[in-house]
Amino acid sequence: MIQPSRDGFSADNWYAGVKYLDVHYISGPLNRWYYYLSAGAPSTVVDVAHSKYLPDGMTGIGNDHAARIWYKALTEYLAPDADYAAARVAAVSAATDLYGADSAEVQAVKSAFAAINVGTPTDAPRIMVNLPLVHPDGTALNPNGSGFFARMPIVSMNTTVQLSAEVDNTTDTAVTWQIGGEPGATGNPGFLRIGGLLTPDGHWTPDSTWGFHAMTVASHADPLEYAEGTVWVVNGDADADTKFDAMDLGGVALSWGLDNYVNASHAIVGDGYVDSLDVAAIVEAFRNAYGGQ
Repeated sequence: MIQPSRDGFSADNWYAGVKYLDVHYISGPLNRWYYYLSAGAPSTVVDVAHSKYLPDGMTGIGNDHAARIWYKALTEYLAPDADYAAARVAAVSAATDLYGADSAEVQAVKSAFAAINVGTPTDAPRIMVNLPLVHPDGTALNPNGSGFFARMPIVSMNTTVQLSAEVDNTTDTAVTWQIGGEPGATGNPGFLRIGGLLTPDGHWTPDSTWGFHAMTVASHADPLEYAEGTVWVVNGDADADTKFDAMDLGGVALSWGLDNYVNASHAIVGDGYVDSLDVAAIVEAFRNAYGGQ
C-alpha cells in the first residue's frame, strides 16, 4: 500500500485514463490514500512513500480513525459506480459525521486524497488534463455507454493525425505528448502497443501495427498533471493499393452485411465480417486523416 506500483502494474496516483487498467490495479491509488491517511506522508523526497503531489507531507490519523472513516464512507455514502472524485466526497462526509467539519481528521482526508492527485487540501481546483469525448453514449462505438471507446480516437496505419487534449482550471492549455504510458500504468508492456512517430505537439504517424496504442499527454502549466489514453490503429487500406483514400471506404461499405468472410482489411476488428462497427471505425479514421464532419 505504501507504493502500489511496486507490482509493476498498479498506479500510485489518479490520472485521467486510470480506468483502463485492470480493476485490481485501478485500486492502487486508493490503497496509497489509506496508507497516507493512517500513517502520514513524508516530506523527504527520497522516501518511498513521498508524494510529489503533496511534497510537504502530512500527519496521519492512525488506523483506528482511518478505518472508521472509510468503513462509514463505504457503507453509507459510496455507490457501486463511484469514481475517485466521489470517493473523496464520501470520505470527507464520513469524517465530518464522525469528527466534525473542522476536525484534523477531515483535513487529513483531504490531504491524503491530494497526495494521490485527487482534489487539494484547500479544495482549490486542480489542473485537469483529459482526452476529448469522441464517441458519446448511444453511438456505434459506444452503444451501451460503457465508456471504453468514449475517448479513444481511431486512426489508420501510416497516416499522420493531430491528437488533441482538454486542459481545465488554467489559462495555459498547452500540452506535451509522448508515446506510451508511465511506469505502472496503461503503457505496461504486453497491454498496449507503443510505436510510430509522435511530435511533442501531438502530430502522430502510427506504424503498421494494428491495435491499441498508448499515449500520454501532460500539462505545460503543471507537468505533474497528465492523462493517459489509447488510440485505436486500424488498417485503412481496404483495397491494398498502399494508400488510404475514399476508395477504401467503398470497399468496406460494399462488404457491409455479407454473411461470408471478407478481406481482412475490410473487417476493422479482424473477425472477417463487416458490420456497423467496422463502417463507423473506417469513417472516423478517414475524418481524422483528412478532416471534415
